[in-house]
Amino acid sequence: MALVSEAETQARRLPIPGTRIGHLVLCGFLIATANIFGSSLAAARFLSTQGGQGIATYYIVFALISIPAWAIYARFIDRGSRATLLQRYLIVMTALTTLLIAASGLGGLVADYALYVGISVLELLLFSLYMVMLTDYLTAREMSRFATRITVSLSAGSMAGGLLAGLLADHVEPFWLLFGMPLLLLACFVHLAWLSRRWPPAGEWTAMGEASVLESLRGIGRILRGVSIAVLLSAAVFLNIATQCVSEYMVFGIYAESFPDEQALASFFGLMSGALNLAAVLIGLGLTEPLMKRLGVARMNLFFPVSLGLSFVAMMVSPVLAVAMFAHVVYDGFSNNIDAPVMAVNYNAVPQRFVGQVRVFNDSLIYPIALAASGLVILLVDFYTGFLGVGVLGILMSLAFIGVGWALGRKC
Repeated sequence: MALVSEAETQARRLPIPGTRIGHLVLCGFLIATANIFGSSLAAARFLSTQGGQGIATYYIVFALISIPAWAIYARFIDRGSRATLLQRYLIVMTALTTLLIAASGLGGLVADYALYVGISVLELLLFSLYMVMLTDYLTAREMSRFATRITVSLSAGSMAGGLLAGLLADHVEPFWLLFGMPLLLLACFVHLAWLSRRWPPAGEWTAMGEASVLESLRGIGRILRGVSIAVLLSAAVFLNIATQCVSEYMVFGIYAESFPDEQALASFFGLMSGALNLAAVLIGLGLTEPLMKRLGVARMNLFFPVSLGLSFVAMMVSPVLAVAMFAHVVYDGFSNNIDAPVMAVNYNAVPQRFVGQVRVFNDSLIYPIALAASGLVILLVDFYTGFLGVGVLGILMSLAFIGVGWALGRKC
């Protein structure tokens, strides 16, 4: 009995969450781990077979798939408990990722694009559904209070998933290692099923009325005509995505040339993903808030586009691995942990009754349009001018992004 009592005492000291908030945070950690574990390996496999040039076509295909995917998502998101919906989605995602990974073993252009695009779209919807589910469990006050914990848990999970993929890729063939993603998704499902039974959602769900696509577009059109900052926000989202696409195209091209072997590339990608998310945690905790206080929102709107412009110049002058890694930190780490909080503040300048519609419009329509347009333009520029021409394109887009950021700063 004494041994049992001692074991229980030691178990209570372990960093295992025992509260509703703790398990919601753990849920985010597990989801992020599964997502980044699979996406980093899928990206490495894609680059090893299609090269950096395939990324531009990937943007176009991703946009074509994500638009109908978001339309289906929007029709289901308000039709029941989000916790139940997320559990069902995890089962569907587990089955789909297993099929996509198995099909990728056959090789070929279609299988390569299906794996990378499929996992990218599925993980995007999974993150969104998790964030929406939190509103069933947390009040607005709790969301504000625990937002940092949730953000850090997602970054920590992404770091864990990337490091796990990178370390295992040295010992396991990437194709077989990819099957770890559906196993991790099943772990997410088991934990969420237990959580939803232990702590049922506190909020009451109310069905929302449906509107046709045409009615929704007419409504957002009226908002854009009457609220000038909404136009600037949409332009900023478009240029944000477009400049990131150009940067990623250049970065991935350098990666593909530096690591022609798939296993070496998979290991590098996993470790790089882990390092990026560690940098994200450090940036989010130690850099963003001091910069916001020192520079203010108006100037912070210029920080990310200026950083992107400098990274394009660096890659044009010296297209080597170390510079590409720096550019990766800029377009990924700075975007998620500096620009995203600034954009969240910018949305506060939109009248409250229009905020939701503007966000959905930007996320579900502007985002994929920017991806598709970027892919087409990058293909054309690269075909006629090569790597340096793509760099010049990135600099021009950064200048346009700076102009929109300056205009947003004056409005906020």
